[in-house]
Amino acid sequence: MVEKSAVWEEAVSHHRAGRLGEAERLYRSLLELDPRDARVHHSLGGLKIRYGSIQNGLKHLERAVALSPATARYWNGLAEGLLLAKRPREALAVLEQARIGGVDASQMQALRQRAEQDAAMALYEERRFQQAEVAARRLIQAYPQDAFGFKLLGSILAGDQRASEAFPLLERAVRLDPGDVESLSTLGVVLQDLGRSDAALACYREALRIQPGHAAALFNLAGLLGRSGQADAAVDLYLRLLQLEPRDAKTLNDLGALLLDLGRTREALDYFRRALSIRADFAEALTNAGSALRALGRLEEALAAHDQALKVKPESAAIRANLGTALQDQGRVEEAVATYREALRLRPQDLTIRSRLLFLENASGGRHPDLLLEAARQYGADAASRSRPYREWSNPPDPDRGLRVGLVSGDFRQHPVAYFLVEVLAALNRVAGEGLSLFGYCAFPGADAMTERIRSCCRGWSVVASDSDAVLARRIHADGIDILIDLSGHTAHNRLPMFAWKPAPVQVTWLGYFATTGLAEMDYLLADETGVPPGHSDGFSERLWYLPATRLCFAPPDLDLPVSPLPALGRGSLTFGCFQHLGKLSDPALELWSRVFELIPGARFRFQNKALGDVATADRLRCRLMRHGIDPARVELQGLLPRQQYLAAHAEVDVILDTFPFTGGTTTCEALWMGVPTLTLAGSSLLSRQGASLLTAAGLSDWVAEDTDQYLAKAAALSSDLPRLGALRTELRGQVLQSPLFDAQGFAEELESALRAMWRLWVGRRKM
Repeated sequence: MVEKSAVWEEAVSHHRAGRLGEAERLYRSLLELDPRDARVHHSLGGLKIRYGSIQNGLKHLERAVALSPATARYWNGLAEGLLLAKRPREALAVLEQARIGGVDASQMQALRQRAEQDAAMALYEERRFQQAEVAARRLIQAYPQDAFGFKLLGSILAGDQRASEAFPLLERAVRLDPGDVESLSTLGVVLQDLGRSDAALACYREALRIQPGHAAALFNLAGLLGRSGQADAAVDLYLRLLQLEPRDAKTLNDLGALLLDLGRTREALDYFRRALSIRADFAEALTNAGSALRALGRLEEALAAHDQALKVKPESAAIRANLGTALQDQGRVEEAVATYREALRLRPQDLTIRSRLLFLENASGGRHPDLLLEAARQYGADAASRSRPYREWSNPPDPDRGLRVGLVSGDFRQHPVAYFLVEVLAALNRVAGEGLSLFGYCAFPGADAMTERIRSCCRGWSVVASDSDAVLARRIHADGIDILIDLSGHTAHNRLPMFAWKPAPVQVTWLGYFATTGLAEMDYLLADETGVPPGHSDGFSERLWYLPATRLCFAPPDLDLPVSPLPALGRGSLTFGCFQHLGKLSDPALELWSRVFELIPGARFRFQNKALGDVATADRLRCRLMRHGIDPARVELQGLLPRQQYLAAHAEVDVILDTFPFTGGTTTCEALWMGVPTLTLAGSSLLSRQGASLLTAAGLSDWVAEDTDQYLAKAAALSSDLPRLGALRTELRGQVLQSPLFDAQGFAEELESALRAMWRLWVGRRKM
């Protein structure tokens, strides 16, 4: 007996010292002497299971229990072994068997709690979320002072988009265990979902103070900073994450998405491709690569990327919508409309996709105006159903006090909207003085030099890309905004659903869109009488407010570019131009232009836009031209050029032919500044009369045709008097710079007067 005891003590000594081979050898020698020694089976089982031989170890632990069923530590050893083997449900069964067998349960309580937690966690990891939720609720009831149950249930509800329910649970988990970085990070995600970005930021930063390399907190903080206008800091965090894990495809994809928003398109594409080299079937990276290729004008490659993404996720509405945008860029409008409709079928409540479809259906002129208005009103009704509109405002109803005017847009950057906005805002500050203060709500996370110019005109500035509609509405309401102006309509990065909350007493839509928003809460739409003749307001849900001369005022390019001589004087024949998006290039327009070519046999045409840098897209356009009887040999196609070179290219054309029904805006104004007039066909909608409005404001109403016969007559007359056309070119820049279309000071006075009158009307109704 003395010898066996000494061997046991020596074995235990080796075990404790980590000399596992010697310990195992001695344990086995003891079992040869007495195969029924429970304590040896227990120790050998623990040794084996902790150091890799799980099945063998469990056999010894089970044997120890069988030999000495009254010993609590043997039951505990077996249960702990099962937990180490990731078999928590079996561990619970063992503990329950011990309890039923009369073993002292108090000795097993801590292990039972751990087993219950592991079993609940296993359900969560197996994505059996309903069962995991039930288990987490049981844990909270059984162990109300332990953070684990609150953390698990909060995480389950957060993943199910039940942020308001998850918040108090995760907040309790953090109070119970302030050092748990996972709880802090998940609480940050929930706070973001609730629109509390500042509190979310604090959670992520506290998690990273505790554990600087915590990947989830780094990732979530990077995403929040990227959407909050702190792009440089976000990029740094993503790069830090990639230092920790260079092959994390999601981080690569999200960094690419941020760079794409910042206009760093080639870098973005590189990150998407790195993500795809790791996960070839990563649908989000595939469609993001498609969006980057589209931005680079590589449209066929973009379409291929979106198609490949759809093969991975055929039911993804977002990917299908991205495909629709790429088709639209190629001028394949009918296919784009069909693709958006399919995306909407997959996600009927997606207001972003519905905005895209409304934009394109209005732009293409393919639906009856009554149906377009009905669709816009339905959008407005659905947006309203998701809102809780403000009915009271603290704004003092004084008709003459200084007004607080809010501007909401995703286009406060190098964008056509900014070209019509920046000089007006600067002039508005000069005109109104203390009578008006501007507040910018920027719905796009990136910024550039134009952003800073616009920001400098504003008393208040907020980057709101990450704000929910509720949070943004609350922010605007708290800012005491009197008049809130939407500058986007149904274009990209719009915040129209937020306007349904009615955070300001007076709400106006202007500038970025060419049709009704459909929102009952949008009080006014700014128009001019050429764009919407009096008596033609039945296509709008808003009340039309007419500005005296024009609804648009363009800022001349800040470039030293002279006006060139009329090229036809040297060539002896006219060169027509169209520098617009291919999505505007309708078949009726091409048909009419083919008749212009018949009337002027020596005429040539220059098409210029980003999409034509793509060979397949250019070939497709040549085929369209041939179908309409336009000889491609008479046509020059030019792809993307930097803005200065793009403007200088007007030296190659004599006259711009406007598209219809979607007429030009920025391109028309830029051409006028370069001395090149536009011939436009006026339609019946604001969209199709935009060209007429711009040319009338510029003093060129004789360049507006009311029907196709007049259009053809005006086009044919151009070639008969080239000296007169040359003289107009020489004088045109000076003429338009003196016109209402370029008069920011005069426009600002009219705009300030309109806003003041709107405010006084509201005050008058308020006092009734």
